Amino acid sequence: MSEWRERTLGAIADAGDGVIRTGPFGSQLHRHDYVDDGPVIVVMPKDMSGGRISTSSIARISDESALRLAEHLLQPGDIVLARRGDIGRSAWVDASDGSVLCGTGSMRIHIPNGELSSRYLHYFLQTDAAVDWLRGQAVGATMPNLNADIVRALPIRYPDITVQSRVAEILDAIDDLIENNRRRIALLEQMAQAIYREWFVHFRYPGHEDDELADSPLGLIPVGWEPRLLSEVAAINRKQRKPDADDSVVYIDISALGDRSVRPPPPIAGAEAPGRAR
Repeated sequence: MSEWRERTLGAIADAGDGVIRTGPFGSQLHRHDYVDDGPVIVVMPKDMSGGRISTSSIARISDESALRLAEHLLQPGDIVLARRGDIGRSAWVDASDGSVLCGTGSMRIHIPNGELSSRYLHYFLQTDAAVDWLRGQAVGATMPNLNADIVRALPIRYPDITVQSRVAEILDAIDDLIENNRRRIALLEQMAQAIYREWFVHFRYPGHEDDELADSPLGLIPVGWEPRLLSEVAAINRKQRKPDADDSVVYIDISALGDRSVRPPPPIAGAEAPGRAR
């Protein structure tokens, strides 16, 4: 059986010329630096999904801005970690991602393969043990934050490099299967939306040729259909509740909302809830 070791991430990085660095400050990366068609993507915590970089709503900058912030450029094989807000999110930087900059609110982890495989570290950072440790060490009541010193102190437990590579290979295969299924689901979702538009927006549902259209406040709709208010067909909760300091609450903000699903965070004490929750 392979012998396991435990060292801090900082000690491993120092031994192999690694880098653990926070992204640029707001004073270095301004709002006017972002451009719609920029060739360099900027990874914020919201862009980390399922261990990968999501470009669905990602910000972009020009090559000139990226050159000015060159020390924050990411390389394939790097890991980008959320350092504020949704602690525990991380993403692997792949060559297919193109030019990538570590964004504000993120942290770059660069570990050249030596005693620790960066791919193994990528999966380790997604374990409950690693996420719980980082959340427990984060500072700040309103918005939890990590800094380089905290991340450097993270204890990493790992076998020899051969076993690490085998573990990463197995998990890579599972990740590829998940990604393929995700793409299939996305295609099915597109088909469902197309059918919805055809049937309920353009009224070209099966048998529509035999139906007549009538005027309504929304325009022409099939005879027998009627417009209704949301409040007439669904219950809307208008109640407000401010948690007491001794309460245990689950606070769901925008970061917990996924595609047609919710990823509720763990409960927190009412006294530690963000100001907007109180």
